[in-house]
Amino acid sequence: MNPPSPLPPELRSALAVLDALDEGALIIDRSNRVILVNSRLASLFGLDRDALGGIDIDRFMHRHLPACTTDDLAARITAPFPDRQVSAGIPCTIRTPEGEERNLLISGNRIEDGLLGGMGVIRFREITGEACAKQELSGCAEKYRAIFDSLDSGFCIIEMIFDADGRPADYRFIETNLAFERLTGMRDVAGRTMRELAPGHEEHWFEIFGAVARTGEARRFVQTAKFLMARWYEVYAFPFGRPGSNRVAVLFNDITDRRRAEDELRENEEKYRQVLESMGAGFAILEAIPGDGGEPIDFTILDVDPAYESITGSKRDQIVGRLLTRAVPGIGMAWAERCAEGLRTGIPARFEGYNPAWDRWYSIHAGPMPGKNRCALIFTDITERKRADMALLASEEKFRALVEHSLDGTLILDPQGKILFANHAAARLAEIEYPDELIGRNVMEFVAPASQADALRDFEQVAEGIDAYVACYEILTARQEERWIESLGKTILYNGAPSILISLRDVTERHLAEEALRESEEKYRTLFDSAGDAIVIHDLEGRLLDVNRVAVERFGYSREELLKRDLAMLTPPEFSSLAPERTREILRNGHMVFETADITREGRRIPTEISARLITYHGKPAILATARDITERKQAAEALERRTQDLIRASREVEAARDEANMYLDIMTHDVRNANNVSSMYADLLVDCAEGDLKAYAEKLHASIDRSTEILMNVATIRRASEEPGNLGPVDLDTVIREEMEKFPGASIRYQGARIRVLADGLLSTVFNNLIGNAAKHGGPAVEITIRVEEQHDDMLVSVEDTGPGVPDEVKRRLFRRFERGRARRSGQGLGLFIVRTLVKRYDGRVWVDDRIPGRPDCGAAFRFTLKRAT
Repeated sequence: MNPPSPLPPELRSALAVLDALDEGALIIDRSNRVILVNSRLASLFGLDRDALGGIDIDRFMHRHLPACTTDDLAARITAPFPDRQVSAGIPCTIRTPEGEERNLLISGNRIEDGLLGGMGVIRFREITGEACAKQELSGCAEKYRAIFDSLDSGFCIIEMIFDADGRPADYRFIETNLAFERLTGMRDVAGRTMRELAPGHEEHWFEIFGAVARTGEARRFVQTAKFLMARWYEVYAFPFGRPGSNRVAVLFNDITDRRRAEDELRENEEKYRQVLESMGAGFAILEAIPGDGGEPIDFTILDVDPAYESITGSKRDQIVGRLLTRAVPGIGMAWAERCAEGLRTGIPARFEGYNPAWDRWYSIHAGPMPGKNRCALIFTDITERKRADMALLASEEKFRALVEHSLDGTLILDPQGKILFANHAAARLAEIEYPDELIGRNVMEFVAPASQADALRDFEQVAEGIDAYVACYEILTARQEERWIESLGKTILYNGAPSILISLRDVTERHLAEEALRESEEKYRTLFDSAGDAIVIHDLEGRLLDVNRVAVERFGYSREELLKRDLAMLTPPEFSSLAPERTREILRNGHMVFETADITREGRRIPTEISARLITYHGKPAILATARDITERKQAAEALERRTQDLIRASREVEAARDEANMYLDIMTHDVRNANNVSSMYADLLVDCAEGDLKAYAEKLHASIDRSTEILMNVATIRRASEEPGNLGPVDLDTVIREEMEKFPGASIRYQGARIRVLADGLLSTVFNNLIGNAAKHGGPAVEITIRVEEQHDDMLVSVEDTGPGVPDEVKRRLFRRFERGRARRSGQGLGLFIVRTLVKRYDGRVWVDDRIPGRPDCGAAFRFTLKRAT
């Protein structure tokens, strides 16, 4: 290595100047040797500058400044003298001996003139702070751009464009954020003008933004943009950039939903204000007067509406400013307490109150209002409603009492058949002590299996709102006793919910009588066919089920042919169209009388009068229609016809008053009894005139007629017992017994007498008649009958004893059932003791049979029953 050239004196003075610099520097001679290193460079790289004199620049760079020896940089710095050129600043990063990274900007110059001509100067300027600042500035720009794009509010920078007269003509978009695109729907707008994007944009937008750019004053405003589907925006516009740049920054939010909500709120407020005024509700604004503890003790009336004046009868100027408790006597304190409660809890209070001073009822709403210690009082006069409610409550109590004490059972069911309400009669029918025990149970639990299908079908029809009709079902009581009930159903609202009201009537006795009647139907068929009028039975759709002889003769068809037809084929069209309405009328009222016409097989038209009645035929509802030929009556004079119409109307009124007894039963108990009377008279003649076997036959005929008459009397008694209300009253028991004893003059009857009054009615004599007659009839010619009356607490025990053949033990249990003949196996119809049981039960008593001598059934029977003593 060649030693460096000695420093000229000029360089020594220059070294002091270089050491004062804030940047590193070194000087290279013409042979590329380092001749001078200043103190700043030495401190940056930790160099011993005295040991560096004369070192080759290339070696110096690779040994001491390896981080600065990139290919391009090394080539420029170490270039030979003839090729050495001026190099611009080249950035470089180094690590100091202390381990710190520093950023340098390296540049080189060649000295052209003077003592140092041809030498090179290399400068190392530290730019670490500048690099950090640029990096930080770049990071800030990215951060603020991210914040800028994350704003929910739309933002844009625009540049206003003015025309030659200085008026705002358009504006150009400079920059936008992501929310701008979402809120406006416009994309890629940078560099484009608003007129270009939306030619129909409203002028007020240009005027507002132009004023901000021109005056430098920010503006806040709310405006609509029609080209953006008439959306509303809340906008803040302010000047941006240097003065005169005509740039405006715009920050905005889409408030269309809020605006619409506000418009809707205003509309609702107006609507509710009009509704409130139209409802005539009183309105008052109150301010609380706090007590010592801060709790409101009264309220000052600040304002009232006109309805307040009309409701209270007080003028506004007489009320405003007064205390609530004094302005509203009688109820003001209650209002004040509820208002205080609303202020304390923040929850509006609703209540009803009565003002005795005005004798009026009010519905009140008391709730807090905006503003400290203020509340609103809204009230309406509900006096008429309250009085109506009270009247309705009294009416409900009255009708509930009627239902509770009705002799018929009443049930209310939900659509699934669960019992919601039951009266006492329904509980008695089910043999349950208290009605509450029925609540929650399903009504189908009490329907016998044989009637369940019909009950379900009818229940579904009623639930669907179809007009109900009277139906009959077999039920099982809680004790599994079979009963028959008649039912009528209707849909109602009960406690606000759709429900079904069921009315029930115990028709067991009537049903049993009807069964007896049906069993004798063939016997009395001749009565049906011997009627003078045509009689037809048809179902609710008009299909014929049965016809009598007169109907066959009138229509000209055989009975089989008629039963294949329906009423519409036998009736003119103008009357056939009325059939559905007439059927509904019959279902509602049970009967109907009207005029129609019959069409015979030959097409002849016969005017007829129909008397139709709802019946049960083979277990199903049907209509029995009696058709009377009124041809001659139709041909009568107008005056006679009017009279006839009056008679028809009177007949309808009579029909409406009839009970529901079956027509067959009426015919049997009337016409057959008349026929028996005649037959009995002829039988008496035969007995008187005949001899031998003929006389014996006549006597048997007479006895048969007597039994037939007895059957009719028993049926009539059963009917009377089932239809007449059980209006019991005091009856002299001794008188009844003695009168019935007189009807059996040939019988041996012992009776000591008993001056007792019992609860019964006119049918009590039938009980003694049957029991005495039963003993006399079956006891034999020498039978002795004893009647005893004994007192047992509140009941009277009556015994009818005889010395006849007695009643076997196996017969005793079923003796009082219908058609059980007991001791007589070949005579009687088994109705007498059944009637006794029915009547004794009617009197709230019980009946049974004992051995006259206990343990000796062959020594006679003792029929015993109880009666209630009359108080």
